[in-house]
Amino acid sequence: MDDRTTGCGPGAGGKDAPDAPDASAAERIRELGRRLDEALEAESEQRVLERSRERLDREILQLEREQSERLDRLGKEAADVERLSRRSWSSLWLRLTGDLDEQLELEQLEAERAAAEVKEGEAELRELREMQARTSVRLGELAPASGSSEPIRIEREQLVLAAFPAIAAGVREIDGQLRAKQALLAELREAIHAAAALASQLELAVDRLDAAAGWGTYDMLGGGMIATAAKHSRLDEAQEALLGARSAARRLHKELADVGQAASFDIPIGDGVRLGDYVLDGLFMDWHVQGKINGAREDNDRLLGEARRLRRRLETEAAQAEQDLSALRIRRASLLDSAV
Repeated sequence: MDDRTTGCGPGAGGKDAPDAPDASAAERIRELGRRLDEALEAESEQRVLERSRERLDREILQLEREQSERLDRLGKEAADVERLSRRSWSSLWLRLTGDLDEQLELEQLEAERAAAEVKEGEAELRELREMQARTSVRLGELAPASGSSEPIRIEREQLVLAAFPAIAAGVREIDGQLRAKQALLAELREAIHAAAALASQLELAVDRLDAAAGWGTYDMLGGGMIATAAKHSRLDEAQEALLGARSAARRLHKELADVGQAASFDIPIGDGVRLGDYVLDGLFMDWHVQGKINGAREDNDRLLGEARRLRRRLETEAAQAEQDLSALRIRRASLLDSAV
């Protein structure tokens, strides 16, 4: 009788025959590997965002307390201005001694500073709350992936151990390297987003300062109140952008710390020359304000260059991390294929 008919010949899977490669088990392992990659990447991002949300919750709570104190201080400064502006014994005495105008100007400057601090606090709180909302939305999207990697990993490992015990240790080692590299990549992406936000705000600030400088030149040539008003409108827009840049710089500092890096971005906020620019309108004051605008433009242009260079460096590191992940996945796939 033909050996092929009886199934007892060599290579027919009998007692003395060598084990045939389990193609179905190998394909299942590869499929689970792809699913595991996706689950690990989602869980890495989820861990980063959860830490970010916890940090945002703490920062918002602290800023709300500080903003309450700023509002109280603004109320007191505004009351001081009102007290000096109306007829009272204290204002009468200052008027008689010739100190009223000086004292009123000082109180108005203090009120402007307090108002600027309130404005800065509002901008920062708004930015943090928007980040908090975006983070919560993304975490909701990632919720189905929470904890999904472990059952996939266990199932795949059991298949590897059963079908290809000789490569199980190597696969586990690569898995550990993949987890570490995926976590690093998730952190780098957060840092890149923070650096991009900082650069965007600084670009806007520099653009507005350029416009303010143009109006300032016209003001020095006799542009009058219209040029002064246009100049300060551009300066207000620049300050809004710088408030956003300061908030972005704080976030970037924290994100860089998560990847073991550091960078310093001290965002300067204007100290207020509006009152003197209007009251003391003249060439000397125009030159003074123009010097401040040009100095701010140079400072922020330098910071913009640093932010762009940092972003490019982080993008290079992220690209390298992605290449490393790709190489690790190829190694794992080759290891599995070699066992089939």
